[in-house]
Amino acid sequence: MPKSKNALNSLILVLLVVVLGTAGFMVIEGWPLLDALYMTIITVSTIGYGETHSLSDTGRIFDILLIVVSISVVAYGVTNLVGFIVEGKLNSYFKVKRMEKALLGLKDHYIICGAGRTGHAIIEEFQGAKVPFVVIEKSEEVVEQLKEKHVLAICGDSASDEILNLAGISRAKRIIVVHSTDSENLFAVLSCRQLNPDIYIVARALDKVNEPKLMKCGANVTLSTSEIGGHRLASIALNPSINSFLDVVQRTNKMDASIVEFIVTPSCSLKGKNQKEANIRGSVGVTILGILRNKEYIFNPGPEIPLEAEDTLLLFGTNEQIKKFKQVYGTAM
Repeated sequence: MPKSKNALNSLILVLLVVVLGTAGFMVIEGWPLLDALYMTIITVSTIGYGETHSLSDTGRIFDILLIVVSISVVAYGVTNLVGFIVEGKLNSYFKVKRMEKALLGLKDHYIICGAGRTGHAIIEEFQGAKVPFVVIEKSEEVVEQLKEKHVLAICGDSASDEILNLAGISRAKRIIVVHSTDSENLFAVLSCRQLNPDIYIVARALDKVNEPKLMKCGANVTLSTSEIGGHRLASIALNPSINSFLDVVQRTNKMDASIVEFIVTPSCSLKGKNQKEANIRGSVGVTILGILRNKEYIFNPGPEIPLEAEDTLLLFGTNEQIKKFKQVYGTAM
């Protein structure tokens, strides 16, 4: 039986003893309610102030029984109460330690600031993709709900340096800021950028007017969820098959294929080579869908285009091909 239930049962037993004791003195000795209650309390508590009135032989036998029962009940109650307090504190202690250990073990993870409707949608996507992430949310109730779903979550302000450091911002890969107000998003982005100048920050803008402000505070990309929703609906209506295909590739496990990003580092063997020289498709079977270079996309790049340091390659291939690509050239983002 849980300690909390034992503690509640103990309290009920003590109250029951008090009620029965009071009723017993009233019936046996004919005392008024206050005198009977007073006698019961000093008996149960073993204070020993003396009898309220002289007791009859029957009253004394009842009092002896009341003392024996009350000592047993109080001892049982105290044991359960101490167990409840100690167990609660130990559970809290070990829960905190487990969370601290999990947070310290995070690396190249994502930080989600805000767990509203948009934040929950992101959490579901990340859980499906099985990527490491931690959530920062102000609401204790929401944080507890997330923990019940085995989501690593921290209760606190995402603009707090202490909370961001606890979330491992120095080791994180990217941050997604999706609070319910633009002011919260602005402060969170500013704090994140100051603590980690190199981290990639995606921020939500409820009002399009605030997008430039978020960019000035340090966001790499700002998105309006309402605008994205509109574009998405229009895209589905215009090109349902294409969108269905992308959903299958990116959001489900029904297809053994992935679209991933890969950054060409200065030490990468792909640097300075074009696709023909590198023979990427021939050696690992991966297709380069596009190249992001200097904030501009090169779609369906030809085999003669050389790959440069800091290029972001958009790769498409089966999971096995992507795995082989990682082994040969490095880790996909």
